[in-house]
Amino acid sequence: DDGHAAGDAYLRGGEADAGAWFPAVGTTLWSTGTFPTDFFKNSQNYSIHARAFDKAGNMSAFSASTFTFTTDLPTSFITVPSTRALSVWPNIAGTAIDLNAAVSTVSVAVKRLTDSSWFNDAGFVLPGTSDPLWRQVTASGVNCSAGPNISCAFSYTLLPSAVLTPGLEYRVMSISSNTANKVEQFGAGNQGTGRDFTFVWDTLAPTSRLTFPVNGQTYATLAAIQGTV
Repeated sequence: DDGHAAGDAYLRGGEADAGAWFPAVGTTLWSTGTFPTDFFKNSQNYSIHARAFDKAGNMSAFSASTFTFTTDLPTSFITVPSTRALSVWPNIAGTAIDLNAAVSTVSVAVKRLTDSSWFNDAGFVLPGTSDPLWRQVTASGVNCSAGPNISCAFSYTLLPSAVLTPGLEYRVMSISSNTANKVEQFGAGNQGTGRDFTFVWDTLAPTSRLTFPVNGQTYATLAAIQGTV
């Protein structure tokens, strides 16, 4: 109101049961100022209460907000494919999780290792580039997971086997973000972490040849059958 004089805030942290009221700066629009970078602790829940006083000494009702502070990064895992050599394409699938926040988005990138080219939903492009060409696989505006420490599943079906070349290696990787705007491996995703996966596309049938016994020959003894592959 026009007689507004001051306001303050009360912060209760998850580490201890203690809390303290401290003055805010401003009246109609107020702020606590900037906290030290190490003030809030990772994986802790905090409750903030605010109140105002006018010049007549009247106190407002409390307003409150509770939040979790996190510096942890989300993680994602490629679970399919899981076999080193493939002749039947299973599509790409995986999971993502964050201990302190919901997973918001997941994207996938597929790299052809022979020329460092990336799949763009239609073919392999940009040969020789190191930055992944991420393809988002989760719906925009909808969190992938229901909340903290709840894993979510994702899949990518736009990579057809027709664009894979027999005998070549491919690496599948993913990257996730959480509702605290943290990004997996600070933007690098899971490549090189062991949570990605490398496979070789192998649709060429092997050959085998029987070398002993020789076709059409007669033997009195036969110690072993031999051949080559």
